[in-house]
Amino acid sequence: MERVRQMNEKMNVLDVQLDNCTAKDAMKIIAEYMQTEELNTVDIVTVDTLMRATQLDGMKEELEKLDLLLPGDMAILEAAKITDRKRIQEMEDQTLLKMVFHYFHKNRCKIFILAGSEEEGDRLQGYLHEAYSGIQVIGMKAVPVNKLFLPREIHAGNHTVYFSAVDQIGDPVILTFVCRYC
Repeated sequence: MERVRQMNEKMNVLDVQLDNCTAKDAMKIIAEYMQTEELNTVDIVTVDTLMRATQLDGMKEELEKLDLLLPGDMAILEAAKITDRKRIQEMEDQTLLKMVFHYFHKNRCKIFILAGSEEEGDRLQGYLHEAYSGIQVIGMKAVPVNKLFLPREIHAGNHTVYFSAVDQIGDPVILTFVCRYC
């Protein structure tokens, strides 16, 4: 993981330091995290979140404490002047989220979903069952969106998924998601 970490540069957008790596490198880091016992946090942020971070005391510092803080929309890549076609395509296709779901599917991970409402959790669970049947959803808890850990918007299929943290605390994996139809 050190080699991947060394390749992982930073980008500064709205005075927040984000990790600047490809989806493949981010997935390698996440896979390494999944092999450890410690709690690791991964967040994919939108420009709206970064704007809020400049307005709310302590939010910028909290974001930068995350183990992996990744851009989640085109506006961030544009602000960071990233023009690499591969990176732009990864953002448009939401490649990292697909890779994370594929990893969980392939490794038959058990997950627990924290969702903004029971309906949203049920929709996400249905999506995962349909698209990634190897993922075992062992539970779901509805938590108001403002109580979830810094949710971020990601598009997956015909859903908008807010992706916040991925980690494995023993077994199962804890995912924070809120989803709704686009």
